Amino acid sequence: MEAQQEVINQLIAGGLDGIAVSPVDADNQTAFLNSIPTNVLLVCADSDAPKCRRLCYIGTDNVAAGKQAAELFKAALPQGGKIALFVGYPNAQNVQERMEASKLDWLAQTFR
Repeated sequence: MEAQQEVINQLIAGGLDGIAVSPVDADNQTAFLNSIPTNVLLVCADSDAPKCRRLCYIGTDNVAAGKQAAELFKAALPQGGKIALFVGYPNAQNVQERMEASKLDWLAQTFR
């Protein structure tokens, strides 16, 4: 989160009109995102920070994506098996929604 904010601060200091960001920890970044000057358009992409002053969110319906991922796992491994799930930032809103929707705890039990 700190590294992402540092890059954003550098870009703003360099002068830009807008920025699209995928917040890695929306709850803890809302105050920072709201501190971006209002003359800089702010868009959230891929992962949202709905409590910030962003103009809009552009991204996937993460709940639907998580459910689809679970169904694809079940179809690909009908007899069960071991799977690995790699995510960039576990606190990111998109990751949390996809994991919750896919019922990965259930999947982990099923594929043992």
